[in-house]
Amino acid sequence: MQDEIKLAIVGTGVVGQGILYAWIGRGYQVDAYDVNPATIEKLRNTGVNAYDMGEFGRCDADLIFICISTPRSEEDGSIYLEYMRDGLNKIGPWITERVKNGNYPMIVMRSTMLPTLSREEIIPHLEEMSGLTAGQEFGYAHLPEILRETDALDDSENIWQVVIGKLDDKTALTLKRMFEQELGSEAEKLISIVPVEVAEAAKVIVNTLNATVISYFNMMGSFLRELQIDGQQAIDLAVRMGEASLNCWYGTASGYPYGGKCLPKDVAALLAMASARNYSLPQLHATQLVNDYLTARAEHGEVPKPVIGGFRRASAKTLRQSSLAAYDSFQIYL
Repeated sequence: MQDEIKLAIVGTGVVGQGILYAWIGRGYQVDAYDVNPATIEKLRNTGVNAYDMGEFGRCDADLIFICISTPRSEEDGSIYLEYMRDGLNKIGPWITERVKNGNYPMIVMRSTMLPTLSREEIIPHLEEMSGLTAGQEFGYAHLPEILRETDALDDSENIWQVVIGKLDDKTALTLKRMFEQELGSEAEKLISIVPVEVAEAAKVIVNTLNATVISYFNMMGSFLRELQIDGQQAIDLAVRMGEASLNCWYGTASGYPYGGKCLPKDVAALLAMASARNYSLPQLHATQLVNDYLTARAEHGEVPKPVIGGFRRASAKTLRQSSLAAYDSFQIYL
């Protein structure tokens, strides 16, 4: 497929460059477009065909990866889309010309989106600027980047998960074939094709989950230091003891409150202990509030009854195997 499809990257920041060099390394012809003259010059010095967005009308790519920055607004923290809109203003007319020339251009969004943003903002903007219909006259997909800021190129080269948010068959299948060539026999396990909005939501859940985990352990570590306990030692043991760390599916079910004796009791007891010491554990308090709300709804039959333990529990034998594997993995980070 490398000889059959030409790619372009729009937006060559950290994410864009990681994706750019990875696909060049796989043998694809890839052009890069940006608005920063210094970035363009830097890319050209490494042998990349890099151009200013003012030249985008001459792009002859079949598939475009959009990697335009979507930072947060300084005013209210909402997603800032002006950079994205500027880029779409140039991409829309380009779509029109490509279709006139008998092509089916495929637009693949790699910038982080919020759920429904493609449907409510991105696709309507492209349709307005092109006069064409997404999914019929041109392709669209959301391919959330699963990259870490400090390892974008390494993560792009060593693919460990692919989520394709599908609007039309051709774009989704084109992406699937591209990744299948790289993943080989592992492709079936590592590639997921889902609706666009599911892909958008999954990426945001990943980021907010990571943020929540970091904040949770910071909160607990701080409280333990108040008690003159080695918080890091306790946390290191906790992640090796808890099923939520060893079983990736533990508790992952929307609408199922936790129940039983241990979880409600220990949450309440630790909150009471902290309160008695005039110490606040806001994240744990929010955990209790959410569960109390769902438990009350369960009493009225609006959601399932509380689960004793965690949803999708593992057997003790499986947990033992996971614990041994986690121990070996844990040593790498010491």
